Amino acid sequence: MENHYLDKDYEQLMNDSSIDPESPEVLYARSQCLKIGKGVAKDYTKYLELLHEAAEAGSAQAQVELKEHIEQEKQKTQETNKQKTVENASIYELQKMAKEKRADACYRLYQISLFEFKNKEEAYGYLEKAITYVNPARESVEFQQSLWSAKGDFLMEEGKENDAINAYKMAIELNRVESCWKVCEFYRKKNLIKKEKASKDYCLNKILQYGTKYDWYKVAEYCRKDYEFLKQVKILLQICEQAEVDCDEKLLITARWRLEERSYSRYPIGAYLPILWKYTGEEWVQKRLLKYYNKDRNKIPEKALELLTEDRRLMLTDWYKKDQEEAQTGKKKEAWRGIE
Repeated sequence: MENHYLDKDYEQLMNDSSIDPESPEVLYARSQCLKIGKGVAKDYTKYLELLHEAAEAGSAQAQVELKEHIEQEKQKTQETNKQKTVENASIYELQKMAKEKRADACYRLYQISLFEFKNKEEAYGYLEKAITYVNPARESVEFQQSLWSAKGDFLMEEGKENDAINAYKMAIELNRVESCWKVCEFYRKKNLIKKEKASKDYCLNKILQYGTKYDWYKVAEYCRKDYEFLKQVKILLQICEQAEVDCDEKLLITARWRLEERSYSRYPIGAYLPILWKYTGEEWVQKRLLKYYNKDRNKIPEKALELLTEDRRLMLTDWYKKDQEEAQTGKKKEAWRGIE
């Protein structure tokens, strides 16, 4: 049976008088909102609490998801315990485990051979064995990601770029965001963005699906540089929504600034002046505030003028002098913009 409550955000589920927030389906829908931050700040602990409540109340979806979660946690625990054994094992013990086709032991031997003994040939042999011996049903996804990512790094270092990209792509299929970035950066460095557009777009979509909101911002910047402005705006609006939920002011004003670049009339940053004044250490914020206030006083809203304390007026004056000096000496450079 389809759960139509999944289309609503957390506030809608809680504030709609026609919805019972304690019904099994709504409890499950609320748990999903907490899991992904839909209309509410992400909270994994509360997500699990509501998932348990929904399962106990009779939600079939919650029961399936809870069962999968318990299995995953059990697998992680087993993986952690096994990793502790591998981390503490001697080389002799690791070699013995490797003969028993233990992927984790082979990977640990790869690390030791490469970083401690500097034996690349032996290290790569162990890495290949680790990939061969890995059991997807038993090994964690994170471990499998690490193997393919390590192979990509090794081959790229050896100058085998095509093989490295293929290894990264295997990690990408396992949703490794870091590998997505490495492939995109490689395409940009080699001027292959247009030729490999489908592959680049696939990587960026993976990042949007599995990355953080800071990764989203980097994707928006990629779209800006590639003149994909409609896609850039769509991503920036999603970032603003999530940043407001998470109370991430710096990311919020950075995204709003980029939106204003696209359309001043639709996305003016003036409403965010109080936040901008909190981040005057950023050069791009200084220049944006200078541009905002450097006009006819009658055209500046009264609320914006109320923010101008004596200290802030002096700051604007100093920024203006600095801006003029840079322009006159020919040393004026574009200010750094955005999130590091």
